[in-house]
This record gives sequence, C-alpha cells and structure tokens, in this order.
Amino acid sequence: MRPKKLTLSAFGPYAGEKTIDFTRFKEGGLFLITGDTGAGKTTIFDAISFALYGTPSGDIRDQGMLRSDFAQAHTKTKVDYEFEYKGKYYRIERNPKYERPKKIGEGTTEEKQNAVLYFFDGKDPLVGYESVTQKVEDLFGIDRKQFSQIAMIAQGDFHKILLDSENQRYDIFRKIFRTGVYGQFQQRVGEEMRRQEKLIDERKNRILQYAQDIKIEREHPLYEEIAVHKEDIHKMDALKEQTKRYIEEENKRVCLLEKEAERLKKESGDYQEKIVEAKRKNDRLESLKKTENELNQWIKESKTIEAHRKNVPKWEDARYRVQPIYIQWKKAKEKEENLKRQIEEEKHTIEGLTSDRLEKEHRAKEEEKKEPERNKLGYQIETLEKQLDTYEVLQKEEREYQQERKKAEETEKEKNLLQEKRQSLEKSIKEREKNIENRQDIPLKLEQNKGKQEVLLRKKKSIKDTASALEKLDEYREKSKVLHEAYQVSSRETESKRKRYHDTNERFLAEQAGFLAQRLEADQACPVCGSTDHPNPAQLTQDAPTKEEVEKLKNYWEEENEKKQRLINQG
Repeated sequence: MRPKKLTLSAFGPYAGEKTIDFTRFKEGGLFLITGDTGAGKTTIFDAISFALYGTPSGDIRDQGMLRSDFAQAHTKTKVDYEFEYKGKYYRIERNPKYERPKKIGEGTTEEKQNAVLYFFDGKDPLVGYESVTQKVEDLFGIDRKQFSQIAMIAQGDFHKILLDSENQRYDIFRKIFRTGVYGQFQQRVGEEMRRQEKLIDERKNRILQYAQDIKIEREHPLYEEIAVHKEDIHKMDALKEQTKRYIEEENKRVCLLEKEAERLKKESGDYQEKIVEAKRKNDRLESLKKTENELNQWIKESKTIEAHRKNVPKWEDARYRVQPIYIQWKKAKEKEENLKRQIEEEKHTIEGLTSDRLEKEHRAKEEEKKEPERNKLGYQIETLEKQLDTYEVLQKEEREYQQERKKAEETEKEKNLLQEKRQSLEKSIKEREKNIENRQDIPLKLEQNKGKQEVLLRKKKSIKDTASALEKLDEYREKSKVLHEAYQVSSRETESKRKRYHDTNERFLAEQAGFLAQRLEADQACPVCGSTDHPNPAQLTQDAPTKEEVEKLKNYWEEENEKKQRLINQG
C-alpha cells in the first residue's frame, strides 16, 4: 500500500480541515514524520487506520475520542484517504458517530457512522461502514490487528508483537514474507509422503497375504524355509526362488503322474478287452463242456454199437440192416476224436487265460489301492492351479518391489564405488606423503614453488577478470545508454499520462456527488448522509468526464508504466 493523499476534518487535534499530499515525496525513497510530543504524529496513523478499518491504530483511543475538541459545531468529522495498492487506486471517506447540532431546531443529534469506498476503475462506490471494512480486509488479506502489527505499529504496542504466541507470530511473518504457498507445498508434500507410505504398507501387507496363501506339504524339504520366509517381507526374493523351485518340482511330478495315469488308463482298457475275451472263451468252454457231454453220450452209444459189432459175423445176413448204424457210429467216433483234441486245446488255452486273468486282476487291485494317491494328486493339481493365479499376482507385486530394490542396489553400488575411490585416493595420498617424508628438501621447494604459483595464478586471474570486466563494462555502457534514453522518453510519457489520468479522475470523483444526486428519489434516504430531504442536490457540470474516459486514460497510463518497468528490469 502506498499513501497518496490524506485529508482530516475535525479529527484529533486538527480543528479544521488538513490535507497531506504524499505524492510530493515521488515514487521512491523513505520519508520521516517528525514533530514535538502532542503535535499530531500519531493522529496521522490513527486517521489512516480509521479510514481503512474504522478504528484507530492503537488500543487506547476509541471512536468517541476522535472528534476534535477544538472543532466548530457544524464542522463535519471525517477522514478522506486515497492510496494505491497493487497498481490500483482507491479512496475511502469515513466518519465516526458523534454529537452535532441539529440542522433544524435546537439541540443536538447523533451523526451516524458511515463509510464510502470509491474505485478508480469505474466501479460503483461501495457504501456502508462494515461493508467497506470487510472489503478492505478482503483486499489486503489481513484484519486491523494484523495490520497494526505488520504495517503500522502504534506507540507502546511494539512489545506486543514480541510477546505474541508462536502461532500468531508465524501467521504475521507468513503474510509479511508471503510464504503461505511454501507452507501449502510442505503440507502437500507431507500428505503425499504419508499417502505413499500408506500405499507401501498396503502393498507389503498384500504381498505377505499372498505369501500366506502358498501351501505345501509338511513332508516337503522346502516346507521349513518357505514357512519362515513368507513371514518376512525382506525375504520375498528367497521365497520367490523357493516357490519357483517347488512349482517346477511339482510340475515335473504332475507330468509323471499324468503319464502314469495315462498308462494305467490304457492298461485298464487292455484289461477290459482281455476280460471280455476271457468271458467269450468261458462261454466257448461251456459250449465245449456241453459238447463233451454229448460226446460221452455218443461213447455210451458206441459201446452198444461195439457189442453189436461183435455179433456182426452172426448177423452177416443182417449187414445191410445195421449198415446205417455203423456209418453213424463211425461218424460219431471221428467226432469224438475231434472233440477230444479240441478239448485238450481249449484246456491249455483256458489255463493260460486263467493265469493271465489272475495276474491282471492282481495288478488291477494294486492300481485300486493307488486310487487315493491319484485322488490326492488330482487335488494337489487343482490346488497348484489355483495357487498359480496367486503366484502370478505375487510375481507382479514382486516385480514392482524388485524395481524399487534395484534402484536401492544401484545407489548402494555407486556408494561402494565412491568408497573404493576414496580409499584408493587415501592410499595414494599416504604413499605420496611417505615419499615426501623421505625427501627433506622437497617441502621447502614445494612451498616456495607453491607460493610463486599462487602469485602467478592470482595475477593471471586478475588480468583475465579485468579484461572480461572491461568488455562487459563497454557492453553495459552502450546498453545502459540506449535504455536510459528509452527510459527518459517512457518516464516523461508515463508522467504525462499519469497526470492526465489523475486530473481526469479527480474531476470524475468530484462529480460523484452529481452522479449520486441523479439517482436520488423523493423520501428515499441519501446513501451518503442518510437524509430523506434533498433541498439542494448536486449538479453535474457540462464537461464532467465519463467513466469510460477515465478507464481509457487509466489503461494508457498503466500500459506506459508497464513499458517503463520493463525498461527498468532490463537495466
């Protein structure tokens, strides 16, 4: 904030109207407000604080003490303060509440407190005691107490800032040095760090949870190592290798079991075929037994026929009668021989089949005993297939973990390399120191040469720096000359446009009463004085500047001022 003009009317020790024009002190430098005790130095700061926040700069005085005891009865007590903030101009007119003579009749009445904030950018004035105070707080970002601690410390109040709590001083200095953005950045970094730590903890917990899902038989040689490593997040590499070994072994075992199961399945099919064949041969054996019974019957009949054959000589005459019987007997005899031969062959075949069947039935029973193991292996296969998904997730988490660990290992390797280099250098230094100790004349010569070398180096550097400085000086002089000429032109143009804008704006502000009077209505309160009577409203002059003209002149001035600032920055 840069004060421009301060007007006091019946305020403090000033009975009449007093104006302080701060623009006389130009744009830069410091100025001193000095005077005897009681001359009114503090009143100036009270007036500025009152105009901005509605209260004096210190805690000793209140509003009831602001009106001058020496003022005329009809002189209005008020403060009119014009200032610049961040390249924009503002004007505040504020009066406290006080007792004044009535305009009509006798006696006194209370003048209500009021404030008006004028904007130089063409905005409508803001009216209202509290509204103006709130707008000032929003504009500066600080309240009256902080303002009195930062920008304007009243007499006797300097020690308070030293005695404030740490948090209060922190807030004050943060606003003075505008370090709020760094505090916010620090807070965000802290939050991000805590978030990342939380993510790391969650990821570690997930890895440990996945590790707990790894199940192996207690009889397995790797059971103890895996059981220990899956409880330690730092042993995940070893756990991964052991789990990989276990899965590879189980995969090989599963392949062997699958081949064995396929072989047993094939043998089981062969057994079924052989059992069917054996059943068919048993049926054939039954048929042969039936044929054997028929043969025995034929044998009995053949004996009868043999008895009859003995009587053939006797019954020669009956040959032709028994001829059919003989032929039948002969055929039966041949059939008997064939059947006996077939029976012997079938007996040998049946004996072989019976022995083979017994052996295969024994092997089938043995395979049935292995059925629980096959079921167990099937369950293990299913379990391993389920764990395979978990293992893939674990591998993904492990890859991310390995990336972070790889970075740490690379950092550790760099550290070790630097350590080795340092040790090598220390060793080299010790060897050189030892060689130097062996030669007593070297230190003296070395010191002499070192001194000469330092002198020569300093001279060389001085000459080089001087030459470089001369070159830069020539460049700077030429550049400075051009910039100075441009700055002089821009400065004159800026001052001309500023004066034109300031004069036009003063006329525009002077016409504010006329602008307000145009909006006055009968029996409606005046936004400035609050009166409902308007006996003599202000009138606009014919050459009153418009808001657009003021804004246009302000833009011209600001553009020229920015141009001047760019020239200053280039210089």
